[in-house]
Amino acid sequence: MMEKLRLYLTRKNVYLGNVVIGIVAIVLGILYLSAGGNVSSLDDLGNALSLLKFMCVLFYIDLFFSLLLSISLAFRLFYIKDNEITVKILGGLSVFSTLMGLLSFSGVHALYQLLNGNFMALFGLSGIGSLGTMLFLFIACEIAQGGFAGYLLFVKKTEELDVSAVKEDAEQLGEFAKEKASLAMDAASKGANKLSEKWKAYYATEKGKKTVRYGGIGIAGVIIVIAAVSIYFSLKKTPIDLTSTCELTYSGVSGEGYADVNCNVDYDRNNTNFMTFVNNVYYEIENNGSLSNGDTIVLKAIYSEETAKGSKIEVLNPQKEFTVEGLEVVYRTFEEIPEDVSSQFAQATETALKEDIEETQSFFGPDTVVMNSCDLIGVYYTYNSYYHEGTAYYVYRTNVTEEYTSQTETNTEYYSVRINPISSSEDVDLESDSLIISQINLYSDEKTDEEAIDYFKSYQSDLEVVRESLSDETYVDETVQKEN
Repeated sequence: MMEKLRLYLTRKNVYLGNVVIGIVAIVLGILYLSAGGNVSSLDDLGNALSLLKFMCVLFYIDLFFSLLLSISLAFRLFYIKDNEITVKILGGLSVFSTLMGLLSFSGVHALYQLLNGNFMALFGLSGIGSLGTMLFLFIACEIAQGGFAGYLLFVKKTEELDVSAVKEDAEQLGEFAKEKASLAMDAASKGANKLSEKWKAYYATEKGKKTVRYGGIGIAGVIIVIAAVSIYFSLKKTPIDLTSTCELTYSGVSGEGYADVNCNVDYDRNNTNFMTFVNNVYYEIENNGSLSNGDTIVLKAIYSEETAKGSKIEVLNPQKEFTVEGLEVVYRTFEEIPEDVSSQFAQATETALKEDIEETQSFFGPDTVVMNSCDLIGVYYTYNSYYHEGTAYYVYRTNVTEEYTSQTETNTEYYSVRINPISSSEDVDLESDSLIISQINLYSDEKTDEEAIDYFKSYQSDLEVVRESLSDETYVDETVQKEN
């Protein structure tokens, strides 16, 4: 693997790479300057935005190749041990430009998100001033790399700086300039040669080799760490849990219940991005308005995925399950009433009716009243959805003997006994004075159960027939006169 890299990463190829980087940087610089031109119309604005977007894409590509070029130069310096001064100069420029590019990455990425319609990315451009400086240094350094590498490839056409050639170029100037330039270049050459010899001698020692090797590893490590940290912070997302702290409160009756949501989302309230995101989250509960005790329901957080992405938010628990409880239980049908409750209804209504008939006396009424029989012929039920309560009706046929001074009357009479309200919110009151007793008046001496029930139903609506036991017999009232 290393041999293949040695084969391809020649000094000439590295110089060519720097030339390409320089050309790309020039284009990037032109776009950077053009995007800030005068905007006098909507067309100009659209062109400027398009240039900025293209500039961001070109920046990504340029930074990627700049990072590869830095690694390539590090490979030549520390693995191949290419001690040529030109490689070292290009290596330093490449490291600096890559560093500036990495520091600019998060700002350029936020700008690109904004240009693509994610306005939450606007908060990521708080350091726009420093971003411009770092971008300028990035572009300028890469242009310098390209210019220097182009000079080495196409002007000098050598891999070694030839100080004497520079001196010859200076001879074309005036005598005074020639002499001064020659002296300066001689001094520089001697200094460079001395410095080069010192470095070569130092590198020849074991300590020098270790220093260069560890130094190269350290520089490479710094570049990798800077790249990793920049990428990490540019891609890092902050987790926000949307439902773990949510609580539901239930109201209404089972089957028609509602749930109200109370969520206290935990997030950094000093971050305006997060605050805007959380404040725009709303919650949805499935089947709200028709909830029953024991139902498993799902609470869903509805939010903007684009806003979360632009604000670098990782959404946790966007939904949560709850079990409905605590709703009032109502009895829409008689069958839903617990048996231990409904089993008491018949006895309570019959007792209340007997007390009402036998104990009610009036000045013009009979001397005595005796109930000969009391037969339950029908049970009916109705549910009031507005008040969420039920009403039960027990209809009786009674045979009653009334003793007067002058006569004895034996009559068949029909009564309904009403039990109300019936619900789980309170105990059903079955005391005799709490039950409503109404006589079903049939104004004839001959009566039938069917007539009585028809009359009763004509004054009620939405009745559920719980049970009926109607006789086909016709009941005739009797009056017997007493002898004086």
